[in-house]
Amino acid sequence: MNNRDQSVRSRVLVVDDHCISREFTVSALRRAGCTVRQATGVDQACKLALSWLPDLVILDWHLGDGTGLEAARTIRGQWPGNRPSCIVLLTGDSSIANATCLPHPDEHEVFDCILEKPCGADRLVAMLTPAPWRVGEKAPGELSRLKASCHRELTRRLPDIERRLLEARTGEVSAIAHQLTASAGLCGESDLESSLRRLDRACRGRARVEEISDAWQRVTTAASDFLAFGA
Repeated sequence: MNNRDQSVRSRVLVVDDHCISREFTVSALRRAGCTVRQATGVDQACKLALSWLPDLVILDWHLGDGTGLEAARTIRGQWPGNRPSCIVLLTGDSSIANATCLPHPDEHEVFDCILEKPCGADRLVAMLTPAPWRVGEKAPGELSRLKASCHRELTRRLPDIERRLLEARTGEVSAIAHQLTASAGLCGESDLESSLRRLDRACRGRARVEEISDAWQRVTTAASDFLAFGA
């Protein structure tokens, strides 16, 4: 799978209070095939990240109502599920980019990567490229661990989907289904993966209630099979 194939299915949240810098990054990522949303501050970024559940969060350091570090800590601490988003710090401050202003180990661990502006989309999209074990043979015991994690995630998140469907909160359903689709794919559960993707698309496309209901029924059937035999 090449970078573009991966990025087409990737959601990216770009957080920067500098309009020109933000638009540069957003435009580059969209040209690479990513679905991109934007935020300008810590509070907005946290709310959007925790509701939309993007695959990648790109944070500037200096934000109007705080720092990228504060946003990253909140997102990490409140992220639902077992598959945390990748968080990248993208800053024009060279001292921060070189980590000289991050003296504490926990501050380094909050970010998956620290990059200096300007940064091309190819390098940002590379953060979404699957790790080698995902495209080759899985490490010993890895598949069992992934299935166990997916089992726990499904058990916890399926009731959330059902509740949100009853409340017609299809945008939130789409976000959850999007994350579960990736988990099912990593486990090699093709039926579950395809049913979740169908639900995600139906909700994102604002399909008729009947279509969403049918997609949800397919998910529950595939999930029941997996929960009974897959873990």
